[in-house]
Amino acid sequence: MIATSIAHQTQGLHSTRMNTENASTDPAAEAAHLRGVEALRAGRLDEAETCLQRALALAPDNAVYHSNFSVILRERGLLEASLAAADRAVDLAPGFGGAWYNRGISLAELRRYEEALQSYTQALAINSDYAEAWFNQGSVLLRLDRLNEARDSYSRAVALAPENALFLHHLGVSLDGLGLFGEALQVYEKALELAPGQATSWFNCGVDRFKLGDLEGGKVCYARALACGHPDPDLVRFFMAAAEGGSPPPTAPAEYLRNLFDDYAPLFEQHLVGVLGYAAPEVLFELLGTQLGRDLEILDLGCGTGPLGRLLRPHARRLVGVDLAPMMIEKARTGAIYDELVLADVRDYLRARTDTLDLVVATDVFIYVGDLDEVFRDASRLLTPGGLFAFSVEQHPEEGFALLSTLRYAHSYAYCVSLGRRHGLQLRKAESRPIRRHGEGEIAGYYLVFAKPA
Repeated sequence: MIATSIAHQTQGLHSTRMNTENASTDPAAEAAHLRGVEALRAGRLDEAETCLQRALALAPDNAVYHSNFSVILRERGLLEASLAAADRAVDLAPGFGGAWYNRGISLAELRRYEEALQSYTQALAINSDYAEAWFNQGSVLLRLDRLNEARDSYSRAVALAPENALFLHHLGVSLDGLGLFGEALQVYEKALELAPGQATSWFNCGVDRFKLGDLEGGKVCYARALACGHPDPDLVRFFMAAAEGGSPPPTAPAEYLRNLFDDYAPLFEQHLVGVLGYAAPEVLFELLGTQLGRDLEILDLGCGTGPLGRLLRPHARRLVGVDLAPMMIEKARTGAIYDELVLADVRDYLRARTDTLDLVVATDVFIYVGDLDEVFRDASRLLTPGGLFAFSVEQHPEEGFALLSTLRYAHSYAYCVSLGRRHGLQLRKAESRPIRRHGEGEIAGYYLVFAKPA
């Protein structure tokens, strides 16, 4: 999902003056508790922990103290201990919605999303006007890609707290996920009326304006995102470069690619082949043809879930797959295709590798890498004499390479051939064939095979 979120859980501190079964407590314990809450809100974790431990020593059966202690433990990254404290609060006061709420946060942080949903359901059954619980439930549903339900939860949160810019922003994220870019844009604009310095909302506005064809409006929003201190300026500049059509950055930001393909991994091959008519692995394999020997050391750059690796497996003595996205690596691992799978940027991996290879392949990888000079250099360095470097790129009719409005790179035939010459590789085969469908047409591509002289 390109639209970015700000935060997935609100904190969950509660006063003892809530409707719990055991709200009454020792005055000294309550004084220690209130000092702890104040220290936690000020970010003084050591003091907060000491105070809450004192309160619990004096009143060990107070559900609110256990619930708030779970917040401190979670802030320290002690998620299992935080969950245990929230569980204790729930046991002591099953009718205390705040305890269920904090339990849900701890479970969500542990990525136990279905259990987190159950806890939020309990909190909302106790108090249906619990705006933060609706918000956090929406964030868990978003993680589970249950976008319609996430939108509904965020909508409930916004209805209860219409002046909360954070809630509005995440409602926009869910609408973006559903492809409702115009509606999302309106929501982000409302969020920015409330919080004009929220850089992430400005960025998401830019993305939606870009998708809706308003390139100039998109550029203005990206500029505001940078001015407001967006946490990932390289991402903003990458999107801005695609909107401006000027000098492109050398490559797409790694975090953008990681998130893009982690989101895409579950339906990667099904969507590429079934919807987009993607056949690049088969085309490149066919182009290699009789040049492929047996017992080869093969490197599959940007291996994804392994569509090209499956074709090359019978030719490999050793087959290594490299990908930037953890979910892609996990999907590839289930196929038992590769001898080794490496989670890394393909350029970094090539730069660091020292042992030789017989074949380096890459399909639909260089659409996310603009400047291929280092890639050619390292491929040439690693190939044995007679070794092959085979890949696909999208066609660029002009010189060099360009970042397109699709947020993908395209390369010219002359650019690739000139890099081959520069780094001592000879062009063996080249074909101009489609990469995939796009709308009513097709994206034209080059399939190229270079060889290192024997």
